[in-house]
Amino acid sequence: MDIPSSLKFFKKLHIKQKYADWSPYWVHLFRVWNLLKYYLELYEECNQKVINEIIVAWYWHDSLEDTNISIKTLEKKFWTKISKLIWWMTNEQDDDHTNAYVQKICTANEEIRLIKLADMCDNYLSMIYRTHESWKIFLKKKIIPIMEPMYRKIIKTKFDKYKKTWNNFLSLVQQYHTMVINHLNTF
Repeated sequence: MDIPSSLKFFKKLHIKQKYADWSPYWVHLFRVWNLLKYYLELYEECNQKVINEIIVAWYWHDSLEDTNISIKTLEKKFWTKISKLIWWMTNEQDDDHTNAYVQKICTANEEIRLIKLADMCDNYLSMIYRTHESWKIFLKKKIIPIMEPMYRKIIKTKFDKYKKTWNNFLSLVQQYHTMVINHLNTF
């Protein structure tokens, strides 16, 4: 499945999924797609086929958690490599049980960790722009306890294939993390 048809199918699958501020979930996917595509092409650390695999896996990374689609259906839609990338991105428990998921991501291959770093960049930026006090409370109580353990562990992982892309994402994630913590401590 190519990137445009993958996005189209994903948007349809997640059409009712919205954030608490009613913004559509697919916008987050589009922003992260742009981050991944831009830096992977900029640093030329892989070919276009690998970039496309990473992006398609990114689009589908929450599908097993947030929809009724099964891994068997994903295996029919995609080749095995994409299905495995999607599975690696899946939190098999829930947001209250993140330790196993953090371990899974941080021991995964570099493609999975790149996807997670790009995801974290956009999630942190989204937090910075949510200024309403009720959002800050929600972020402090619900989102930061999920992201903080991932942040602490993923920044310590090493990359061989994607060193330049990783360094860039690492720098962004560290900056955005600091900004979020400062932002949330201002009230």
